[in-house]
Amino acid sequence: MTKKHQVLRQLDSVTDMAAECINYFVYHPSKDFTRKRKLDAKTFIKTTLAMQGNCLNKELADAFPKPSKGMTASAYEQQKSKVNPRLFKAILYEFNSTLKQPALYHGYRLLAIDGSDFALPYDKNSMFLCNIQTRKKPSDDNKLTTKGTCLIHANILYDIANCCYLDCLLQSRKSMDERSVART
Repeated sequence: MTKKHQVLRQLDSVTDMAAECINYFVYHPSKDFTRKRKLDAKTFIKTTLAMQGNCLNKELADAFPKPSKGMTASAYEQQKSKVNPRLFKAILYEFNSTLKQPALYHGYRLLAIDGSDFALPYDKNSMFLCNIQTRKKPSDDNKLTTKGTCLIHANILYDIANCCYLDCLLQSRKSMDERSVART
């Protein structure tokens, strides 16, 4: 078995376990994910983890290619609204704990941290709202305009030798501080 297949098996095992314990990660344990649905907890988790950054309708079409098994964006969003984001943090930490002996480089773990900005839908009340300066046209060299947008800054810790993410801290773009995050 290749290392890639071994890693995928470990992730599969962790996501199966998370699905079995979904009551710890939903807002209303007595009713969320209790009824039989097309998008049960296990399918929801695996679909979410497999997403690649396309629009939701494309992601769902890729995940459920047969029209009879199709999933609407509304159905996905309804299931997503039941889940506390702690679920994915728990999956990340549990998956990383399956690395019994992480690969080392001269006795050290090679870690990298980098930040990336992600656009969110505009919401004037969002804690991620910030003003950015843009040019209306590339030819307008000196004409900057200020535009309100919602940006989230993700600081991601990556283990280079073991090819896995160890942690992620989200900040508002306007108050981001990558250096202080690296020290924590």
